[in-house]
Amino acid sequence: MRFQQLTNNLGASFNTRLAETTQALRTAAATVSNTNFLDRKIWAEYLEATGLNSSKGLSGFGLIRRVPRNRIDDFEAMIRTRGLPDYVAERAGEHDPLYLVAFIEPYETNAGALGIDVANGTTRKSAADA
Repeated sequence: MRFQQLTNNLGASFNTRLAETTQALRTAAATVSNTNFLDRKIWAEYLEATGLNSSKGLSGFGLIRRVPRNRIDDFEAMIRTRGLPDYVAERAGEHDPLYLVAFIEPYETNAGALGIDVANGTTRKSAADA
């Protein structure tokens, strides 16, 4: 009986965390699609407002932008003016477009993900296209 109660509690906790993360993703999508300007500060403030953090199982919350290969330099320049002066986009492969990590929080523990092209590789590209 105790095992069943623990199992039920664990399942409920997982479902709650999943629902919170799903809501944050939906809200982020709405925010991004309805704003003309987004920078690192706004992204960080958004994540803070969601209340999601590592204590709830979140290791990072990023914004990925679809960038045509011939616009990478322009994209880098734009991101650099929006709070990430050292931003560099990954340029590996020949695929087009690229799906670049533009912003990610918490920054301190996830800065290495900035500029990664999540479409570089079959598995990551399939996930990015989904």
